[in-house]
Amino acid sequence: MWDRTPVLVEMDVDEARPVSAVVVAAVAALDNRPPEELPPLHDVVDTDALSVLFEDGADDGCVVFPYCDYVVQVHADDVVSVHEPE
Repeated sequence: MWDRTPVLVEMDVDEARPVSAVVVAAVAALDNRPPEELPPLHDVVDTDALSVLFEDGADDGCVVFPYCDYVVQVHADDVVSVHEPE
């Protein structure tokens, strides 16, 4: 299962960038290519919903979805982690 695979990259979400931008930046860093060369994130997840899901200070939970051959986790504690798929 994906939660047993090593974390390849982890980035914090802050007020300066929406979570969707952090996801794209993390995957772009792994792929060693500019973010604009990646497919649109909104093709795999509702980016508006992702942005508001944890904005009210949720204490727990995470959203998991595939993106560019990786498994992405967005955690309620404002951390994005990217894993290799199993």
